[in-house]
Amino acid sequence: MTNTSLQGPVSQTMNLGYLGTDIKPEYLIAIKNIFPVDYANSQSDNLQSSSVVIRAPLAEKVGFKMESQWSTIARISAITVEAQAIALASTGRALSSRWLTRKIWMGTTPLDFTLNLQFRAESDPNLEVVQPCVELQRMILPYSGGKTAGNAFLTPPGPSPFKEITEVVDWASDGEITYISIGMLLLIKRAIVKDVVIEYLPGFTKSGLPIAANAAVHFQTYEILTKESLNSNANEGGVYNLNSSSIESRNRDN
Repeated sequence: MTNTSLQGPVSQTMNLGYLGTDIKPEYLIAIKNIFPVDYANSQSDNLQSSSVVIRAPLAEKVGFKMESQWSTIARISAITVEAQAIALASTGRALSSRWLTRKIWMGTTPLDFTLNLQFRAESDPNLEVVQPCVELQRMILPYSGGKTAGNAFLTPPGPSPFKEITEVVDWASDGEITYISIGMLLLIKRAIVKDVVIEYLPGFTKSGLPIAANAAVHFQTYEILTKESLNSNANEGGVYNLNSSSIESRNRDN
C-alpha cells in the first residue's frame, strides 16, 4: 500500500526510498519532485523520469513554524531624533502616545519545517538509500541550463514565482515543482528546500553502497499562507487536509 496521492504515471515517475507495502500511507512521508519540462526534454537520453517520488516512514515528530512580523506606528511615522528633542525642549512632552505604540502587521513568514527521514535498505540499497539521498541534495542545486539556454546561465531550483502571471510556458515560467505529503494530515503543493543534511550510517554492501542513511531536510512554502489556504475546507489548495472528503479520496487512491 503506497500513497498514490503523489503518484504520476508509472512510466514517468521514479520511486525511491521506502518501496515496501507494510506501512500504511498515514505513517509515510512522500516528497514528489517534478522536473522542468525543458530540462526533462534536454536530458531525455540520461533522465530516467520526469518526476521522482521519495518515501520514508514518519519516524519522528514534525514541528511547523510561522511568524508574523509587527512594527509600531511610531517607527512607521518616522519621527526623527531632532523632532523628538525639539518637542521635549519646548513642551516637556515627547512626540509619542499610546496610540503610536500600537502594532502594524508587516508580513508573515512562510510555513517552515524540517523533516527527518530514515532510509534503510531491504533489497536494493541503490534505490532505497543512495538515490533518494542524491535526489534530496539535487533539490537545492541550480540547473546548468536548458535546451534553449545552453550552459551559459544557471536556472534556479524550485518553482517560478512568475508562473501565474505569464502566459509564456517555457523554462523560466515553468520551474521545478515539489510536493510534500505527510501522512493524511498535510499536503503542500509547492515547497522550496532550504538545506539538506545527509548522514550515511556504518554498514555497506560488498560493492560499497551504504545500507542506511538519515536525512534532515529543511522546507518552506514558497509563499506565505492565508487563513483560507491553511484550511482545506475553505480552499482546495489548503495545506491541512482534515475534511472527510479529502481523506476518503486519498483512501480510495491507496
